[in-house]
Amino acid sequence: MIPQQPQGNPMDNYFDEQMPYQQPNQNAELTRWQLESVEEIDSFKHSLRGEVWDETEKKWVEQPNVRMLNNQGVEILAAEIRDRVNKISTLSNLTADHIYNIISRFEINICRMLVKNFEEWEVKDIVFCYIIRDKCVEFIFIGLQRCESKTFLNFLERAKQYVEKKTIVGEERGRRFSPLG
Repeated sequence: MIPQQPQGNPMDNYFDEQMPYQQPNQNAELTRWQLESVEEIDSFKHSLRGEVWDETEKKWVEQPNVRMLNNQGVEILAAEIRDRVNKISTLSNLTADHIYNIISRFEINICRMLVKNFEEWEVKDIVFCYIIRDKCVEFIFIGLQRCESKTFLNFLERAKQYVEKKTIVGEERGRRFSPLG
């Protein structure tokens, strides 16, 4: 029996799709970057502290009278957010109803925490409680939207395939490609 020949020439798109060589671990780095929320949570913490990034000094600078609560409160809120927006939730197939339930429970819990720890966390005004609550809820909502109906998972898979395809093209550069191996 004669083996069936592959359809089309594998070299048809070789020159059209060439890119500069990419390291094989870029695929892992791309996936890790897409799944992790560490940088966003760090930026969020600075926001609650009333800090902004100063591009000239290359550091976070506190703005006067903008700090919403002390470091203890910031760290506890960040931990609560990390519990909900993480790799596990991102890779889950959550429905819109499930996301709504998570956010509703979180909103109730965050309000309780803010009221209970108002003085201990040095919240300056009750208005800041509303702002903090809204910022936390929006952060979680945006983070969890990535996992609704596997849309984000499909995006990750397409990105992974794209990077793998480009990496293989880079590895094949300089060698003659033979469909027989």
